[in-house]
Amino acid sequence: MATPTLVHRPRTLVPPGGIAPLAGYTVAVASDRRRHPLAALLEAAGARTVGVQALRAFSAIEPTAVRAATEAALAAPIDELLVASDFGFRSWLKAARRWGLADRLVERFAAARLLASNPRAADAIRDLADGVALVELCHALRAAGADVVEVATYQYEAPAHADLLRRLGDQVVNGQVDAVAFLGPPAVTHLIAQAAADHRHDEVLNALAGEVAALCLGELAAAPLAAGGVAALTPDHPYLEALVALACAQVPQRAVRLAAGGRWPATPAGCCPAPRSAGPRRTGRRSTTTPSRWRCRGCAARCRTPS
Repeated sequence: MATPTLVHRPRTLVPPGGIAPLAGYTVAVASDRRRHPLAALLEAAGARTVGVQALRAFSAIEPTAVRAATEAALAAPIDELLVASDFGFRSWLKAARRWGLADRLVERFAAARLLASNPRAADAIRDLADGVALVELCHALRAAGADVVEVATYQYEAPAHADLLRRLGDQVVNGQVDAVAFLGPPAVTHLIAQAAADHRHDEVLNALAGEVAALCLGELAAAPLAAGGVAALTPDHPYLEALVALACAQVPQRAVRLAAGGRWPATPAGCCPAPRSAGPRRTGRRSTTTPSRWRCRGCAARCRTPS
């Protein structure tokens, strides 16, 4: 009798028709808000989101820098005006009035194409950018050869409560999220700084270099991760929609999958399959040991191994 041959058939990562591409995956959104507009876009693609206010944004105009930017804007015609924040735009005009430059500035705006990042910013223009994400857009425009004058009307600090970043670090290390979307360089640097303060620096970076995808809106946010040995994923253009498309394409590639003989193991209703065995894992950084994890067959959500 011929010995049966085991044939390995590749499994496609494309979900069946009618299932959203990120269904069953959890994405943490690290930004300056409790709930960022990116969360709604990810949820429309089927993801479960966790909002993390990884930094604080507050209005604080640095007079010398803003006046220098204003004079640079007046030195040549303005082709396009991008307003990221209604409050920041009004603060800029208020400062320009104190310096006697407001009228000249408005004249420059009249000849420019006016772009607003949200309806409130559009209202501010009519009345005559999410700020942390605007730096990536300015960087991309400069890389494309544009002369960009960035008027910074906000400053950023770490969140008032360290537990916000500490909890995000726990979720990353324990595999409770499938990806983290960083919407600006401060969100990355504050997370890394908190991880170092908690003596979990290598654990967090190892997780982001392995199964937990690090999604960055642009190159500036990815730079601190690259310095730590993490190859972050960035879209071709620093737009939220492009970041969502990247998540849909890449997050399923890193999912923890358990199969036996090409099939999912049978499990009782409401239970999880057997945990993935713990063991050392190498990610280009030093080895680390990850805890066992469970993936529910019904909701595909990860949770910590029950005691």
